[in-house]
Amino acid sequence: MSASLLYFLKALLVLVFFVDKPVQEAEWKLVREANNIKVFTVDADNTALQKVKVEALVEGKWEKILPVFQDVANYDKWVFATERSSLIQIVSDREILYYIETDLPWPAKNRDAVLRMKIRESTAGEIIIDTIGEPNAGPVTEGNVRVPRFTDKWVFTKAGNSKLRITYYLAVDPGGSLPPWLINMFKAKAPLETISNLSDKLRR
Repeated sequence: MSASLLYFLKALLVLVFFVDKPVQEAEWKLVREANNIKVFTVDADNTALQKVKVEALVEGKWEKILPVFQDVANYDKWVFATERSSLIQIVSDREILYYIETDLPWPAKNRDAVLRMKIRESTAGEIIIDTIGEPNAGPVTEGNVRVPRFTDKWVFTKAGNSKLRITYYLAVDPGGSLPPWLINMFKAKAPLETISNLSDKLRR
């Protein structure tokens, strides 16, 4: 089964808005911290949206950020629980459409999504990567559940001495029914492992 952190976490992206209010304005609770990575979540309300924020300070090369994110075929090397991912369309050098599937433990069904990623730079010099789901953009793989709502946002800032500051926001409705233990595991573990793996790739 599959549906990537990019469902439960990831990375997406155009000024992140939830159904009710922006992810940046939510009331965050720290749920996990390790290796200069902090994971925050918001208590579930009456919607199916799961909300995550990550703050991290990692070693990494600024020039590696875009190549890593644009290399969709290798997301399984760093995005938590990614079963497979593939490029659908290159819109421009700063916009792509891609497919991603995340592996979920039995008896849950894998999740998949079609996501549009846009990359931009802020006036302050940050790299901002916005991603939003397009659930009707392609057929659902047999046996999977299509993620109906997904949006995330990555913000990268230079922190000096080969350090990068990362802020990540995610709002996702995984679709269907999932047990609370699985949702909680993804919300805490997926962001931490994804950021750790990303840091490894950005250092190389």
